[in-house]
Amino acid sequence: MEEEMAVDHVPEEPAADVVLEEEPHESSAGGWPRAEDMAVDESVPEEYVEEEHMADIVRDEEFPYEREEAAPAKQQEEGLMGSTAEDDYASDSESAMDETSAFIVPTDETGNNAANARSLSDSDVETGDDNAALQTRTAKSRVLSQRYEVLKIVGEGAYGLVMKCRRRKDNQYVAIKEFKIEDDDPDADDVRRTSQREVQLLKELQHRHVVTFIEDFHVDDRLFIVMEFVPCNLLEVLESHVGGLDREMIRSVIFQLVSAMVFIHNKNIVYRDIKPENLLVTDSGEIKLCDFGFARHFSRPNETLTDYVATRWYRAPELLLGPPWKEQGKQVSLPYGPAVDMWAIGCLMGELVDGEPLFAGDSDIDQLYKIQKVQGAIPKHQWELFSRNPNNTGIVFGVKEPLTLRRRYAGKLNDVELDFLEGLLRLDPETRLTGPQCLRHPYLKNLASEDV
Repeated sequence: MEEEMAVDHVPEEPAADVVLEEEPHESSAGGWPRAEDMAVDESVPEEYVEEEHMADIVRDEEFPYEREEAAPAKQQEEGLMGSTAEDDYASDSESAMDETSAFIVPTDETGNNAANARSLSDSDVETGDDNAALQTRTAKSRVLSQRYEVLKIVGEGAYGLVMKCRRRKDNQYVAIKEFKIEDDDPDADDVRRTSQREVQLLKELQHRHVVTFIEDFHVDDRLFIVMEFVPCNLLEVLESHVGGLDREMIRSVIFQLVSAMVFIHNKNIVYRDIKPENLLVTDSGEIKLCDFGFARHFSRPNETLTDYVATRWYRAPELLLGPPWKEQGKQVSLPYGPAVDMWAIGCLMGELVDGEPLFAGDSDIDQLYKIQKVQGAIPKHQWELFSRNPNNTGIVFGVKEPLTLRRRYAGKLNDVELDFLEGLLRLDPETRLTGPQCLRHPYLKNLASEDV
């Protein structure tokens, strides 16, 4: 009989996932899905559509975009190209800042973009009734139209949207992420800081497994970030491979992701939001990490962070011990570092094996419970911190005999693969595999030598 946990579960409403799309290619390699199978709605924001008062916006007739069927989207906690952290414990300004970076296309039960990913209506944008607003709208459209042709929306949320566009000078497809920053918005400062930080990090992190930054520009209250366009994300790949990916595909994904993390951590940056939606995938199976809204710099290699982050299902146990609290008038925070990214890679690897999230908690407490059901009790020092936290008063975990990863993936992973996964999912961050240790592990060692 499954052990009981002395705590109520608080379900969290999942957000829909963003689906990216690319023009069809002639072939696809290595079992990766073809771009034409990853279609999205073609709606273009009304403010970017040709109108009589915006006659300078010209669409290239020799490059019409095609109408394609939308691919089903798996409901999960957060969406691609920006994340909304519904944290139980988010209370500080950094957490509030992180919650503003969502660009999500709602989906219905069929997986199609809700309301056909509608174009922005008259209620969403200023109309000709307000001359000043019309001038702003027209000016913004002119700036975009001079450089890019807007083809369709691929993601939309409270603070902006993501568009698939064509660069006019060379007809290259790009993704443009638009942040809407209005001074009268109470979250304006947070959105501004988050967007500026993402630009800074994208400029700094030029790597083959990080989405390529092209440019950024402002028009009035909008910030536009231009990046390379990649056809789909890893969540969509999982959806097209029922029961999980084959083992060589998994090894390729994990190797590329670890390589990116080694590069990022060497820059004294923690990414903090690894999940399938944030890994873009090319037709040839190359991985590109996107969405750096949660990423943070360290001023020193051994510095630790304390603000509360990460998508729950991929959140390390050291992030689940409760919010900061006061003892004897002093604030108590629980620090963490790059090891949280390595834990998330382990969670992702487990999900790729059979297509099921390894730890799918309904709340932070439930998340910690599910981790212990498989991995056993958290270390003594973590339990002491958890128990000291007044927010956790009365919570007792009744786990007696853990399932273990070896039983969870019996017959699905060999000994080398299991040893690698167990190293990533060690409860104590001090003993968890680091990026360089992963590359030296027998699971990835030959890929690392081939990549040099």
